[in-house]
Amino acid sequence: MGSWRGLGTLIACLFLLRLLPSPACPAACHCSAGEVDCTERDLHEVPQNLSANISTLWLGYNFITVLRPGSFPFLPVLLRLSLPHNHLGTIHSQALVGLGALQELDLSNNYLTVLTSETFLPLISLVMLNLGSNRLGELEPRVLYALPQLQVLFLHSNPWVCTCSIQSLWHWLSHNREKMKGGWCMVLGH
Repeated sequence: MGSWRGLGTLIACLFLLRLLPSPACPAACHCSAGEVDCTERDLHEVPQNLSANISTLWLGYNFITVLRPGSFPFLPVLLRLSLPHNHLGTIHSQALVGLGALQELDLSNNYLTVLTSETFLPLISLVMLNLGSNRLGELEPRVLYALPQLQVLFLHSNPWVCTCSIQSLWHWLSHNREKMKGGWCMVLGH
């Protein structure tokens, strides 16, 4: 009998939670069916009043320069995050915490020069990563080893300095050719 009471209480709590108003759509954005589109809104940071149940977040063509710890609220079902054509130069190692379900991340056409292996550690489900058209000259392979589910990687149009210093990256790429889309080595060094 006690287990039925506990189950009834749980069902009542879940019902009441559904009645609570969900967070409003950020004023600068357009929201529909789990998707938030904040493209070309002159944003300088990620909006904070996002619903936890969104699956897609479009933030392209804004002026976001840094992703700090806490830049994203807890978004447990976010699958696609698109941040192309911002002025993004820095991603803090804790900036992507809470995005463990993320499958697609587009960071193309930004000003990224360095990524640490800790940057993508929270992204255990990431399948597609677009780092094309940034300012990456080197990339530690540990960054990529931290992404066990990765299937598609874009590294094109970066000012790669193809010297011995990126030999370990070349080794990773040579063993993962099927994941690469587009070219990656543009500058030949000695």
